[in-house]
Amino acid sequence: FVASAQREVGLVSGKFRKKGTSRNKERMELLHRKLELRMEDQEFQNLVRNVSQVLITKDYTRWNWKVIADLVEGPLSNVARQSEVFKTKFVKRLLSFYRPSKAVFCDLPRSAENVRYVRVGCKLLELLLSNEEGVEYLNSSRLLDDIAAML
Repeated sequence: FVASAQREVGLVSGKFRKKGTSRNKERMELLHRKLELRMEDQEFQNLVRNVSQVLITKDYTRWNWKVIADLVEGPLSNVARQSEVFKTKFVKRLLSFYRPSKAVFCDLPRSAENVRYVRVGCKLLELLLSNEEGVEYLNSSRLLDDIAAML
């Protein structure tokens, strides 16, 4: 597997070959996605339950947003991983952070630092809307009702 991964990114004699940047970038992204989808179950559960801090505290400032972003952009694109996470409070707490009635995300100032919350939120909604189970989960959450009530 390592040898094929090295060939995938163009690793030769310990150095990267220069290729067309967009082509090389696409290969790196593809490899990154493949590696994340193969993440071990224990490692995935540890990231969700402990490292992200989402299931440990409701205080979003203590959450590890880098890990959350990595999960949403990688392993959670796998429908089986989504189903696994739907059984915990992970997605529920994330969606709760974005609910207008909670006045957390909505009250954050516009800043370069807070863009990460927008990116994670957009990707999370994109994932939820990408399959039937995600749509059902989103419909059963209070997020959409909250947004509609604010309009």
